[in-house]
Amino acid sequence: MVRPEDGVKVLLATVTKTGRQNIVLGYFDEACGRWVSGMNANVTHWMPLPEFPVLEADVYEYAIDYYNHFDKWKTAVYRDKWSAESAKVYFETMKIEHTPIYRRKKVEEE
Repeated sequence: MVRPEDGVKVLLATVTKTGRQNIVLGYFDEACGRWVSGMNANVTHWMPLPEFPVLEADVYEYAIDYYNHFDKWKTAVYRDKWSAESAKVYFETMKIEHTPIYRRKKVEEE
């Protein structure tokens, strides 16, 4: 059986002595020459962990431009739409001039 690199976590399909089948997280330990998974079971198959999906919050942010009391327009940036909606309610309650909420690609920080 081809094995993953030493210590890299993977998904393991295991079978216990009583025949129960499980999917667990584990890794292969080269020094011991065995699979480590927290269970005393035989490993039948393994596969690499799938990539995490890209979340909308990782790509987009929500912004509102508002007019502050120093006669300047500023931009307030929020991670999710719910937070931006809350800010919009605040701006309306406080009678602060503002633009509608708009979604934009995240600006990379340097």
